[in-house]
Amino acid sequence: MSDTGRRGTGSATKDFQSARAAELAVEVGAEFSERLGDVVYALQLNPEPHFLYISPSVLHLSGYSDEEHYQDASIAIESTDPRDRAKIQEAFAAPPGEIQEFVVRWIRRDRHITWTHHRTRKQVLDDGSVVIYAAARDVTAKVKAEAGLAASEERYRLLAENASDVVWRTDAQAVLEWVSPSVEAVLGWRPFEMVGRRITDLVHPEELDQVVAAGSEVTSGERATFEARYLTKAGTYRWLEVTARPVVDEDGVVVGRVGSCRDVHSEVEAWQAMERSESRFRLAMESAPTGMALMDLDRRFVEVNPALCRMLSCDAAHLIGRRMVDILNASDDDVDLRMRDELLSGATSSATHEIRLIRTDGVMVWAQHAMGLLRDEFGVPQSYVSQFVNVTEAREAREALHFMATHDPLTQLLNRRELLARMSKVLGHAPRGGSKLAVLFADLDGLKTVNDTFGHAAGDELIIEVARRIAALVRDDDLAARIGGDEFVVVLPAVADEEGAQSVAEKVKEAVMAPLLVDGYPVPVGVSIGIAVAAAGDDPQTLLRHADSALYLAKKNGGSRIEVYRVNQSETAPLAP
Repeated sequence: MSDTGRRGTGSATKDFQSARAAELAVEVGAEFSERLGDVVYALQLNPEPHFLYISPSVLHLSGYSDEEHYQDASIAIESTDPRDRAKIQEAFAAPPGEIQEFVVRWIRRDRHITWTHHRTRKQVLDDGSVVIYAAARDVTAKVKAEAGLAASEERYRLLAENASDVVWRTDAQAVLEWVSPSVEAVLGWRPFEMVGRRITDLVHPEELDQVVAAGSEVTSGERATFEARYLTKAGTYRWLEVTARPVVDEDGVVVGRVGSCRDVHSEVEAWQAMERSESRFRLAMESAPTGMALMDLDRRFVEVNPALCRMLSCDAAHLIGRRMVDILNASDDDVDLRMRDELLSGATSSATHEIRLIRTDGVMVWAQHAMGLLRDEFGVPQSYVSQFVNVTEAREAREALHFMATHDPLTQLLNRRELLARMSKVLGHAPRGGSKLAVLFADLDGLKTVNDTFGHAAGDELIIEVARRIAALVRDDDLAARIGGDEFVVVLPAVADEEGAQSVAEKVKEAVMAPLLVDGYPVPVGVSIGIAVAAAGDDPQTLLRHADSALYLAKKNGGSRIEVYRVNQSETAPLAP
């Protein structure tokens, strides 16, 4: 070693008492400096601290050169972070021969921190001087990595311990090694009550095979996700969604499993309830005697039941994908659209109406259509559910009863009560375009002779034929009724004037008096007609009474003629027969 390499304060060379020690310092310093790049040093503590040797690599470590350390040994102490100086004092106070190791922070000249690991041993020389032989290594990267790892592990621990999900780890045999505290909130167990237990011991028997199979996947290196029921401390089971991953060692061997469990009990129960509800709905659809269907918002059939197929004489494949308009009587489409508008607007929760459906063979079916709107959890409309009840027979029976109640059973014309009711409606509306309402009151002449000659059956045939002839003459808006044995009434809701009513009366008279055969014999039939034109304030009874009064005059004047009611009936002039 050169003289330059041994420079120190004042009497450094003089104080170097042991050539053996100096040679050892040089030898150690050279070996460590050249091979490891560490800083090696020999620091004599008495009478004053000074370096016998310090490797030039100290410049990279501290920013101070070896010469600066020779000149002032206090640089090394003052460069040490004050928080770590006690470690140096403790190491230097250790008994001679003991190896001491510690890590301290050196504050570099540029004020950056360098973490250094020191390995020291104290030796007392023959002259009584105390020398510290040491090596220092830069471990900044290692310390930061360990600090980062510790921080990462701490964050993971905090996340695991405070997460609502349950985090766990098992060994290769599925025995729990660690479980997060959240397990108590989910399953009721405290972590220490679960550690050491095989995780499969907590699984519901019905899901055990599934869990074992998932465990095999993880053992083979795969990730597995599944749902299963796990035993709670209370003795019940709770649905958890489990995600598991393998833990492998440096050789790639699976040595355990790590994963998490999320409480999905409410979701699974809700899903199962919905599934049961859908199952009941489908069962109800399949077994319902009434037609049922699920339609999308475009009125397209999505699902149909057998009863609806029977009602429309088709199979489900024929209906699925078709729209409501394809099976609906065209005149009822507005009704169907109106029902759906009411549901979509929220004006009602259900709508019911009778509509006409067309079977595949063209036959019309009357159906009572009840419809509701299905919405999602946010209230957004999703689809319609419909129920169709075949009311064709009931409607026909109802209409038959109504017809019987409002029509003459022999002639099928209106009866007196229905005639008066409809006249009231007509009189309640002002005639259009200045037209007038007129009533023709007709009575057959000679019916008694027919009954006496041919019998009452022949008389009934005569009445039926007369009714047919009258019905053939009247317009759709006109009313024709039989109100007595041989008395007929025709109501003309809109005639231009009195002459218009007389013209219709003439046609009725001609039709009734046309040749008629009874039992093969010609029967002469005449008819007398009284006409009354409505005046302001007239009601149905008044009009009939006025027309009857005119009829009486026609009969009185010889029959088979037409008379018009006047306010002063005595001034009425008979019309030509």
